[in-house]
Amino acid sequence: MSMAQIIEFPRQAQRMSNAYHNLTRLIDAAESEATLEFYIEALVVSHEEGELYPGEAEKLSAQIRQKGRDLAKPEKKMVMVQEVTGPGLYIWCPEMGEGQPECQIRARIGHYGTHYYLDTPLDLKGRGITFMEKHEAKNLTASGQFMAGWNRYKATERAFKKLQEQYSISMESNFD
Repeated sequence: MSMAQIIEFPRQAQRMSNAYHNLTRLIDAAESEATLEFYIEALVVSHEEGELYPGEAEKLSAQIRQKGRDLAKPEKKMVMVQEVTGPGLYIWCPEMGEGQPECQIRARIGHYGTHYYLDTPLDLKGRGITFMEKHEAKNLTASGQFMAGWNRYKATERAFKKLQEQYSISMESNFD
């Protein structure tokens, strides 16, 4: 009696069309809805001209829908915040992904560069420092509500330099 031997042949690699291979990679690299719209048109043309194997059009459609959902999600950015180590001026740039340091005073330079506007919960006094107002919740935006009860001051350049020696001060810097 002879025994039968089972011979396993290696499975053929799943074949894919050239159009499918290229569109899959392009869809993965897409960075906007407009680009995806272009690839949808390319998918339709490739399907109509018979360049796709059976089932590939459906797989590409699903990939495009998923990529569209991914692009619609807001991108979370990692915010770098400078460590406050003592008195001084801490300049930060939101356009570079930097967050505002936790300082005692927030400063903005005046339009003509001759004085500074300061927001702080501290009571400041001295030559060149003028009290302007106490912030009220009704006058603040939703994101600025934490400053309710804070004081706003106007300070000369010289007074601002002296304040830097005593307090930590954050000031935003923009590219424009």
